[in-house]
Amino acid sequence: MSNMRFTHAKPTKSKGLYIIAALCLVAVGAAAFVGIDRGIAPDSTAQNSSVASQPSYTLPHKDYGAMDEQAPSSKEPDKITSTQPTPTPQQEQQAVETVTQAAGFFVYPVTGEIIKDFSDTKLQYSLTYKDWRMHRAVDIKAPKGESINAAGDGTVIDIYEDAQYGKTVEINHGNEIVAIYSGLDQVTVAVGDVIAVNMQIGTLGKIPCESVETSHLHFAVKKGEEFISPLSIIGV
Repeated sequence: MSNMRFTHAKPTKSKGLYIIAALCLVAVGAAAFVGIDRGIAPDSTAQNSSVASQPSYTLPHKDYGAMDEQAPSSKEPDKITSTQPTPTPQQEQQAVETVTQAAGFFVYPVTGEIIKDFSDTKLQYSLTYKDWRMHRAVDIKAPKGESINAAGDGTVIDIYEDAQYGKTVEINHGNEIVAIYSGLDQVTVAVGDVIAVNMQIGTLGKIPCESVETSHLHFAVKKGEEFISPLSIIGV
């Protein structure tokens, strides 16, 4: 028994193989875990990479004022009815004056005797009213139905029925001169007509405020806002 010796046994090869196998299993498990973890990530990364590689565009922006950021409506806008005020006769006259050239020559609107002259200071007797009054026109004797003509080139600016002077036509002859032809029966022109000297504007009728006098044309002329004698422009 004294010859017996005890020595440490060397590890067997099988034990080493177990250790190596265990390490391989751990490595395989880790690789599988990483693979699972990267199962989604690679696709996401690829997608992000694809988006990042494409150029970036910004849509054009239209400014619609109060409707900013809203698309314009396809509905047609409601039609708006004009509410502009109707111009007064004075405004219409001023508008016509801007396009009417001054008459180059004036003539009598009808051939006949002057039975009452112009007066803005001296009173004249009225056979109709049997009193004395101003007479800011000339009365030219003519039979009813006689042709009444324009005293000069101009534009018709008004036609109306006057309670005292009957049917009346006003013509703008330019240079602030407006002629007033009163006591007409038929009117052959219209407002806005551009007429020439001696062109017919109507026929003679009657004058209510001078009905007792002989049939005549009541012919008045204004220069601006003042009445002037019609004879002062005849032949001019």
